[in-house]
Amino acid sequence: METPKLAFQTNRAGTYDVYVVDADGANLRQRTRNPAFDGDPNWAPDGTRIVFESTRSGNSDPWTMKPDGSGLFQVTTSTSVDELADWQPIPPG
Repeated sequence: METPKLAFQTNRAGTYDVYVVDADGANLRQRTRNPAFDGDPNWAPDGTRIVFESTRSGNSDPWTMKPDGSGLFQVTTSTSVDELADWQPIPPG
């Protein structure tokens, strides 16, 4: 069984970035490294990706990545309005 993990933001390195750590506090790993804000992470329901907000494109947009920090993907590109980085169910229909 895989150890449960937590994703969180901190500015411990001078800028806000996303980190992942085992639920028992072991194996702290920085997953984003960007001078822009990267934060407010949330796990996908199946645990395969993390969604987070980032200002690396100039505005606050949702991005996703794999738990190891690879596979960065910008979900939307806003022009001025902050986007909410969260997993939402798709309505039926």
